[in-house]
Amino acid sequence: MRTQMHAGAGLKLSLILGLAALLRFWGLGVKQLWLDEILQLLHSRPDTLRGILEGVAQDRGGAPMDYLVQHLFISNVSGAIEWTARLHAALFGVLAVYLIYVVCQILFENQRWSLLSALLLCFYPFHHHYSQEGRPYSLFMLLTLALFFILFRSLKNSGRFVWVCFAAVSVLSFYTNAYTAIVLFVQLLILVYHQLIKHETWPSALRRIAVFIFCSLVAAVAYIPWLRYSYFNAKGNAPPGNSFRLFAEMVKGLGDGSYPLAFALILCAVAGIYHLRKTQRSFEAGALLIWMIAPFPIVLAVLNLRNYFFSTRQLVFIVPALMMLAAIGADYMKRKIGSRYFSPAVILILISVVVIALHYPDRRDDQRSAGRYLKDNVQSGDAVIAPGISYTLSFYFPDINKYSAENRPIESLLNAGDVSRIIYVDSRFNYSRAGIDDLFSAVPKPEETRFRGITIYSFSKPRWPAAAASEAD
Repeated sequence: MRTQMHAGAGLKLSLILGLAALLRFWGLGVKQLWLDEILQLLHSRPDTLRGILEGVAQDRGGAPMDYLVQHLFISNVSGAIEWTARLHAALFGVLAVYLIYVVCQILFENQRWSLLSALLLCFYPFHHHYSQEGRPYSLFMLLTLALFFILFRSLKNSGRFVWVCFAAVSVLSFYTNAYTAIVLFVQLLILVYHQLIKHETWPSALRRIAVFIFCSLVAAVAYIPWLRYSYFNAKGNAPPGNSFRLFAEMVKGLGDGSYPLAFALILCAVAGIYHLRKTQRSFEAGALLIWMIAPFPIVLAVLNLRNYFFSTRQLVFIVPALMMLAAIGADYMKRKIGSRYFSPAVILILISVVVIALHYPDRRDDQRSAGRYLKDNVQSGDAVIAPGISYTLSFYFPDINKYSAENRPIESLLNAGDVSRIIYVDSRFNYSRAGIDDLFSAVPKPEETRFRGITIYSFSKPRWPAAAASEAD
């Protein structure tokens, strides 16, 4: 089936894509790199493929595709690292806005719903957030949309080329995020649901399901060489916790920290489901519901199995289903109420703009300034202790490992003849407060330099009691 587009729809879609690009590229390099972005950059910047893969293998559950793409951008595009490291994510975010239009159009053949879905995703803060972050989530959502486009297309035209494309995109998706396995399982549920609703001849339905399973297995087998890295190191320190609390956290996360936006989206999505059921579009309603709801318990089960924490970004691949249902519901409520002054879509967009604006200022820990301060001030005879952030600080201060003394007892540093100064970097990641009380006992008033979220204390040897007594003798 070809997705047809009227001239007016084409112009509107172009304007939406222009807005999506403006929102995603505006201020792309303003915010500091946060912890996970720095970790990815440290592993994506080696000059060799082997070096990159060895770095990605150290990440918990990491998959190499986004790292390789990021390497191409930071190696070939000039500009500040905060901009070049996120450029690919912004591009993928814009493409996702186009692709949600295509997916909605092939599923519903309704230009108004398709354009509205693209418009809501264009302004959606959660997607905007991860389109401005140098992590794999933007690429993973784009590939998820591609997989659902191919799946829905296969229900209309199940040719060989369609399934070859499906297998290829599945491989790319696996090497972007292992949760592709969950996406494929959800799609299998949708195929079964399609048969229950549409009652196709069983030979035709079984053939489609068999080909789907075969292509999925081909992609899974292609991922096995990397599975030994991503599985065994994707293990945390504690299970995710209470399921009800996590569900509330997920709801808030889908609003990018805004409960009003999350509840407004859910209200519109419920209205969309009601309208689809009322207009006898049971398959479409069920397919989007399965896409949106089924992954949550599966993700929780995986996280409990691996003692890993939960974050809403792990469910970024359900966003397109939520946007389409919200768009349909917003359109239905607008036409149902019939007032020219009432538009649920405009309300959603206004709330989204406010959330994006609230998140625009950079409030992240200033590791960049802290790292550059250390680079300019650390000298021979210094010992640096930076609990929880020494590895990420190495991005800005590559020589930090030469001065690192985190594995040495504080008492031995106080008495060491080769140490003239201890520099202690304190941050919110210093969970154990290792050694800082002992240092303050020795020197109650060290030199102090503050950055946003980080304090650097300099304990110079002449101030230590033992050193002062030795000099007096």
